[in-house]
Amino acid sequence: METIKTHGSVFSGIGGAELAAKWMGWSNVFHCEINPFCRRILRYWFTESKSYEDITKTDFSQWNGKVDVLTGGFPCQPFSSIGKRRGKDDDRYLWPQMLRVIHEIRPRWVVCENVAGILTMLQPGIGVEMGSENDIFGENHILRSEQRYTIDEICEDIENEGYTVQAFVIPACAVGAPHRRDRVWIIAREVASDANCELLQDRNNEHMRSGKSRDSQLNHLISRKCGKNSRLNPLFVEEMMGFPKGWMVSPFLNG
Repeated sequence: METIKTHGSVFSGIGGAELAAKWMGWSNVFHCEINPFCRRILRYWFTESKSYEDITKTDFSQWNGKVDVLTGGFPCQPFSSIGKRRGKDDDRYLWPQMLRVIHEIRPRWVVCENVAGILTMLQPGIGVEMGSENDIFGENHILRSEQRYTIDEICEDIENEGYTVQAFVIPACAVGAPHRRDRVWIIAREVASDANCELLQDRNNEHMRSGKSRDSQLNHLISRKCGKNSRLNPLFVEEMMGFPKGWMVSPFLNG
């Protein structure tokens, strides 16, 4: 069985990937997060990890060949169904930055996470001039717009770096959370493993089936914990997302 020892992350948030790596017994060697609130939580729980702030201004070449698993939840705002879905035209479209980090580090595994809306996101179209029946007279040209799905382009970007790639949709309820919250996981490995890919696909299908029966639990839990007109608070978010109690507040009470 392949041995994994080191983990690094970008777009790290409040450390979900770091916590998972810790549970697996891996060493968290670095994280990168621009939000000060999130960075304080990361520094509090992972004191031995190198902390970076702005991915666009950070060179990760020093980690080349030293990271087994690189994770990153690159910003979802360009793809989210509750936003304007501007894709590449959104200044928060930072997938190219994560691709650069993959190129600089060359991790053995890459795990990317994003919202389900990325599956239906199309890249800006390219106008292609097509001929017509009147073309011989130099008249009437038809412009056709050709577009690609964003997820296809991202997977191709990773493949071009020398990885085998597969994307899965796995809901939060698959790991015991009381809500659906579908997320797209892009898993890439340096060396192809068809057996591993088939196993992951089987699990993905099972998770999708089980998720449908649990959607209503989230509304019930929010109503019970917060009331209909209340905003989510950090303690409830911890419970809902599976973090240990005090994960988000301890850094500010004890730090």
